[in-house]
Amino acid sequence: MALTERYVFLGDTSHLRGKSALILLRGVDESTLERCQPHFHNLTFIGSHQPRYRQEIIEEFSFHIILGQGYRGGWRHFDSEKKLEV
Repeated sequence: MALTERYVFLGDTSHLRGKSALILLRGVDESTLERCQPHFHNLTFIGSHQPRYRQEIIEEFSFHIILGQGYRGGWRHFDSEKKLEV
């Protein structure tokens, strides 16, 4: 899973060290959480949102909510000249 949305507006995140963040993710699996873990002292799964239409879950609009506490830094800055890996 590519974590692309963060790149759009965050830029340099060094000034955010020690802060907490609500992280909204689609398609979360164990490897996604493993990639986020080094950037926070603690990650806590809060819940999921799975909208339904006529009793069918709409996966395109579903997401998971994670609380990241104590940002450590190290989130890569987006280089608009490079192609994103998907």
